[in-house]
Amino acid sequence: MNVFLSIILMALIGGFIGAMTNFIAIRMLFRPYQAIYIGKWRLPFTPGLIPKRRDELASKIGEVITGHLLTGDMIQTKLKDEGLQTGIVQTAQELFKEKMALETTPDELAELAGFENGKERLADWVSEKAASEAERFLAEKENEELKSIVPEALDAYLVKNVPDISEMGIDRASAYVKSEAGGNQIRVMLQTFF
Repeated sequence: MNVFLSIILMALIGGFIGAMTNFIAIRMLFRPYQAIYIGKWRLPFTPGLIPKRRDELASKIGEVITGHLLTGDMIQTKLKDEGLQTGIVQTAQELFKEKMALETTPDELAELAGFENGKERLADWVSEKAASEAERFLAEKENEELKSIVPEALDAYLVKNVPDISEMGIDRASAYVKSEAGGNQIRVMLQTFF
C-alpha cells in the first residue's frame, strides 16, 4: 500500500512540476510586452521572446505570405477565372444602373456639394479638359492611321499588361508588408491572435 501511495504521490508531484514549468515557459514567450528596467539595468528575459522579435516575425510572415500564398501564378489564374470576370462585370453593371437610377439632377448634386453655378462651372471645366486632351491626342497621333490606333492598340495593351497585373499585385503586397503600416497591421493581428 505504501509503494502504491508513493507512486501516486510522485506522479502528482511530477505532473504539478511539469504543468508549472510549462505554464512559466509559455508565459515567458509572450510576456512581458516591454522591457523592465531597474535603474539602468534591464531585467533578464524581458520583454518576452515573441514581443522582443515581433518586427522580425512580422517580416518573415509577410515574406511567407507573398512567397507562397500570393504567388503570381495564383493571382494570374484567379484573374483569368471566368466566374470572377463575370462577377466583376455584373457588379460594375449593377453599380452603374444604381447610379443612373438616381432621381437627383446634376444641379441638385452640385448644390449639395456646395457649388454655386455648378452647371456652368462643370460645363466650362469639361469643355476645357476635353479640348486640351483632344489637342494632346491629335498632336501625338497626327501621322498615324485611325485603324492602327484604336483596336490594335487596345488589344496589344491588354495582352501585354494582363500578365503584369499579378506581378504588380505581388510587388505592392510585398511593399505593404515591409512598410511600417504593414508591419503595424501584422503586429496588431499577431497581438490579437496571441
